[in-house]
Amino acid sequence: MKRYLIIIALCILGLTACGKNAADKSDTTENQTDSPEITEAKEKLKERCRKLPTSFGSELLEYYYFDVNGDGNDDVCTDCFFGSGMPRNAIFVYDYINDKFYSLDDFPNNFSIGGIEDGKLIVKRGYQVKIGHEYVKRTEYGTIKFENDTLTFIGDPK
Repeated sequence: MKRYLIIIALCILGLTACGKNAADKSDTTENQTDSPEITEAKEKLKERCRKLPTSFGSELLEYYYFDVNGDGNDDVCTDCFFGSGMPRNAIFVYDYINDKFYSLDDFPNNFSIGGIEDGKLIVKRGYQVKIGHEYVKRTEYGTIKFENDTLTFIGDPK
């Protein structure tokens, strides 16, 4: 009986801690200094991701501000996991100044944002290579190039 009470107490403490951490994370995700335009842009980008077929985790988007299209204004960027049967991760960009959406979605590749370093948006590309009779997962880092209203992955030449 004592062991069951200890297990129940640990479960309750675990749930309480999880709830607190989840609340803390959502507070840090929302930037307190966002202008009304940025807040609206984030909502539009979130809504765009929600419209994807079976969009998982669209409530947990992490946003990056980076001038993807080279117009001198930061765009709002995120990545989103979606799909059914053959799910994937893609990058979505919203140029809120010109009210345009762009995406980097090239199945079977998976793209996610790794951050911003040295003035570049760091992109992670996951893909598979067939070696013999098996497929082996590979990862490549790089950035994106904007040309002719299209986003293209550019691997980091090392």
